[in-house]
Amino acid sequence: MKNSGNKKRSKKMSSRTANLIKALVAAVLIVSVVGYFVYITGILPKTLTGVTVTETAEDGTTSVLGKASVLETNFYYAEQYNTYYYYGMVTADTLDDVYDSETGETYREMLLGLAADEIMNNMLVGRAAEEAGFSELSRADAYAEYDLEQIESTAELYGYSTTDHYLSAAYGTGMNVRLYKQYVAKSILAQEYAEYVQQFDLMPTDEEVEAAYSGNSDEYMLVDFNYYYVPAETDDDGNATEEGLADAKAAAEEIAKATDSDSFDAAVAAYLEETGDTESAESYESGESTTYTEGFTSAYLAYLEDGFDEFLFDEANLGKTTVIESDAGVYVALLDKIYADETATVSYRTLTLTNDNTDGTDEEIAASAADLKAEAEALVSGGTMSSLDFYKLIKDNTDDMTEVVTGGYNSDVTIDNFVVEEEEAEETTEETETEAEEETEPEYTELGQWLFAGDRAEGDTYIETSDDNSTVTIYYFIDNVPGWKASVRSSLLSENYEAWQAGLEANSPEYVINVGWVKKFIY
Repeated sequence: MKNSGNKKRSKKMSSRTANLIKALVAAVLIVSVVGYFVYITGILPKTLTGVTVTETAEDGTTSVLGKASVLETNFYYAEQYNTYYYYGMVTADTLDDVYDSETGETYREMLLGLAADEIMNNMLVGRAAEEAGFSELSRADAYAEYDLEQIESTAELYGYSTTDHYLSAAYGTGMNVRLYKQYVAKSILAQEYAEYVQQFDLMPTDEEVEAAYSGNSDEYMLVDFNYYYVPAETDDDGNATEEGLADAKAAAEEIAKATDSDSFDAAVAAYLEETGDTESAESYESGESTTYTEGFTSAYLAYLEDGFDEFLFDEANLGKTTVIESDAGVYVALLDKIYADETATVSYRTLTLTNDNTDGTDEEIAASAADLKAEAEALVSGGTMSSLDFYKLIKDNTDDMTEVVTGGYNSDVTIDNFVVEEEEAEETTEETETEAEEETEPEYTELGQWLFAGDRAEGDTYIETSDDNSTVTIYYFIDNVPGWKASVRSSLLSENYEAWQAGLEANSPEYVINVGWVKKFIY
């Protein structure tokens, strides 16, 4: 009987063991299925935090401005990586190499820092846009839709079965069409609002420009001058010798006897002839080479040796020369002109409409372009609009997504951008070749002539159909100012924008990157 009892217990134990094994197998299967589901859906990178941005108020209270998921962080990181990869600065194999030897920062950490900077900036600017009610003007969602269309074409080109699959491959598992559009829209909103603020809230007034120019005109003046650098002979270690510097100074002082630009070049040619550089000397003598430099500002002169700025921006030195010594040689310069840049520069907006009829005959495409031009004419038929009104018109009607971001704004454009391109000429006679060598005034396009006409006024519009009838563009004229004024305005606008940006960062925003999670979930 004892043996019989042992058999029963043995059967029960075997049954329990089998059930336990079945339960364990089932559990493993469930975990595997759940794990696979988590993997393919990207739940973790969608939900785990990659970047946290905080602010600290004056009373020391810290608050969270916003968080970006690991997936969103990967989106910005991928954009940075692609840029650096394109310029050959980083590859997948060098991501963990040291980028900054002083801090030990790797390329991966550097790129993540740039991504986090952009995330933080977008949060700050996005909040400002929301507070200003800019969402009514924004077309960030439309831009995201357009961007997605390009992505869909790329996915199809590379043979992906769905756009989601392509996005997951490009930005990490879990990325899909909905999230991609969301991230793009956030980024574009920040760019849109930054452009808007600069164009309408921060643009300096004429009075501010005039005051800034009057207070520091030297900063915006231009100089034309001749200059040449005479290098000193060096020792075996590459350092200039005292004798070499003395010889260089003597040569520079000889060149400094020049009284005008031509004699300056001739003096340089004579120096080169003495040194045995006959080829270079002949180049200066023939006029092929010259020491003459035009249109330098004081900011550019900062790259030259100390002393140039003081000499060249002093009208008392017109027609005079100077010799300036450096550690390795001697500069010599002759001041020819000091002047304000009076080059006419225009600012304007564009609104572009695209002809959807691209597959018809030439006549059909032209007819569609004519209809499109009539549509453009109707858009501006209500009379003169303010720049803001035309900005809104662009937002509502343009087919050019760049104009969505910039409001179609173009500034400080010179007439050189509207020169008619000459057609390739057939063989000419010696007489016509001689005529061609004579300096002639360039021919400008009708648009260029319209933009730079003396009677042009803000709010004037011009409609142009492209040569191939693919687009119709409305040009909205803003202003025409001399180059010096455009330069002052640009400088003040940069200062205003920096101050505005500093205001957004008044509460000392900081970010924290969860590098471990971001690195782990890039799959």
